[in-house]
Amino acid sequence: MIGEIASLSAALCWAISAILYKKSLEKVDAILANFIRTIPAAIFVFVLVLLIGEFWKISYLPYWSLVYLVLGTFTGLGIGDGLYFLSLKYIGVGRAVPITSTYPLFTAVFSIIFLEEIPQLLTIMGVIIIVVAIWLLSKNNSQNSTNTKNNKKGFILAVITAITWSIGIILLDLALEGINYYLANAIRLPLLVGILAVVILLSGRGKILVKTSLREWLILGLAGVTAIGIGGIAFLAGISLIGATRSTAISSVTPLFSTVFSFYIIREKITLRIAAGAILATLGIVLLTLAR
Repeated sequence: MIGEIASLSAALCWAISAILYKKSLEKVDAILANFIRTIPAAIFVFVLVLLIGEFWKISYLPYWSLVYLVLGTFTGLGIGDGLYFLSLKYIGVGRAVPITSTYPLFTAVFSIIFLEEIPQLLTIMGVIIIVVAIWLLSKNNSQNSTNTKNNKKGFILAVITAITWSIGIILLDLALEGINYYLANAIRLPLLVGILAVVILLSGRGKILVKTSLREWLILGLAGVTAIGIGGIAFLAGISLIGATRSTAISSVTPLFSTVFSFYIIREKITLRIAAGAILATLGIVLLTLAR
């Protein structure tokens, strides 16, 4: 029972963080938001690894594991999360989260194409359901040309986010063959801070960063600790207690939580089409997970 609660808690943390991100992205751009939210999360995870005595194992890590970890961090947390923030800004939490959460679809497709895996019936059913869900979530009822343009941008960015996350996850899986998840997080989050700091300096965003209000720092910092820190630990606890398949299936209800929160907390308009898309996306993800 504890494992199920932990996995559900991870989904809850990810949904809450999406709401916090959305609030700040109206004032802070995606790169700065990613940088600001990663700093407290990196400190949180790093201190945790020191407390549980895992940090000393860093000297025994194989070099290939670190290479995959660096590539996975840059792809998933750097590029992927940056695109995720932009999709949240353009199409909102209620649509962006369900679409970006379909990354298991692309992971399954890549496995079939590159690893020559034979798809199971559940995989085929999950793929079909997710495709229908994405189609429902891609539609926009607004006739406003600006909203239509933003809708297209947000939808494309959300799909690319899901693809990028799936690649990042594959790279991270390869890295985890030689490193445990706690230590991987303690390395990749400070690494992401360094990568984003360089990007901010080269892009001239340093002055904007200094002018960012304390309120935005606090909101984004809270979102980072909630999503990457607490949410990541809860997900890890779920995997260790009930296994990766069941834990991932339970935590895939994030789109349902995010849709409800977006309606009640930030008052996004949730149509029947969006609600149906979120439900179908969740069902499709569960089927793909159970097919593993």
